[in-house]
Amino acid sequence: MQGLSDFQSALGAFLTSSPAAPPDPELMRQLCPGGATPPDRLAVYKNNVHTRLIEALRDTFPVVTRLVGEEFFRFAAREYIQEDLPRCGVLLEYGKFFPQFLAAFEPAESVPYLADVARVEYLYLEAYLAPDEPPLTLADAEVAWKRPLEELEVALHASARLMTSAHPVSRIWEINRHPDPVRRTRIPATGEYLLIVRPQSVIDVRRLSPGAYAMLLALEAGFSLATAIDFAHNAERNFDPLRQLVALVSGGAFAAAGRTRG
Repeated sequence: MQGLSDFQSALGAFLTSSPAAPPDPELMRQLCPGGATPPDRLAVYKNNVHTRLIEALRDTFPVVTRLVGEEFFRFAAREYIQEDLPRCGVLLEYGKFFPQFLAAFEPAESVPYLADVARVEYLYLEAYLAPDEPPLTLADAEVAWKRPLEELEVALHASARLMTSAHPVSRIWEINRHPDPVRRTRIPATGEYLLIVRPQSVIDVRRLSPGAYAMLLALEAGFSLATAIDFAHNAERNFDPLRQLVALVSGGAFAAAGRTRG
């Protein structure tokens, strides 16, 4: 007789397998020792599991659903479910690896920006679920940042998420996130550097310059503000640190309490 962990693995494999896949005979024997439960009842249970997981993915990725259509999305979601099961009991967080799945999903290769749109949507969800935290204000920054920049280690806001894409994904996302008919809009075919942040109650998907993105990436990695500004200058020749820092602080990109080295 199988142990509990083996039984759980077999049941999980069956529930996430393709709809037509039959249950393992040993699994059937343990679930229905007297043959009282026919396989089609298990198939109904499997279908319910698949339906709920697909709905959870659709709730998290509405723009991806709109871009590819309901039928294709359900097809892609079913394939994804066979590779990745929920890792916790909160279905709201399910789908973390869906963007990576789409990037390697051959049937979706005709929509090269699809995976990055999915990344925007999942980072948007992460920003929404992030802990509430007061953002740094300009007045606070004037006081907290009086020490030499080499000693300042500035913390990004708890909700801040960074990403870059070779495609104009934030514009695609903005146009397609509402159900209203989309007017024909010309989108510049350029890549983007993005900051997704929720300093208060509204989530902001903000396009950054290459220098601002490089600076925030360095700060996120724990570098000092002085070093982060050096990274920014390397990424953008005419980078203006004061103007960019004022804009980022005003937009709530940083945590209220700045950290200092040593």
